[in-house]
Amino acid sequence: MTTEQDCLDALREAARKLDESPTKAQYEDLGLTPSASTILRVVGGWNAAKEKAGLETTYSRGPRVQEKPDDVDLPEDRLRGAIAGSALALQEQGVEHGAVAATARGPQSVGERYPEKTRRL
Repeated sequence: MTTEQDCLDALREAARKLDESPTKAQYEDLGLTPSASTILRVVGGWNAAKEKAGLETTYSRGPRVQEKPDDVDLPEDRLRGAIAGSALALQEQGVEHGAVAATARGPQSVGERYPEKTRRL
């Protein structure tokens, strides 16, 4: 089982190899173990792990999710499942109503982003 110390040691090794505090992508490119996802799970976040390892942290820009291209069609049941899954995740975090997605244009409700795919339940 991977320990927090294993994770911190691996981050320090990556920093030595790169001569800088590693981004998640840089760490993954090095092919070190434990994996970046294990570090996130064991320590509780990338910047949290870097802080505990004594490395410089940077502001998190959040998920790198792009909008669905216009030429890609998703089956209705997949879209509905994604929206339902997002709503459930928000409920688990204490958000009661109005799923909101952050975009480059600012926060938008799912209905505002995909009015043709949204229906009232």
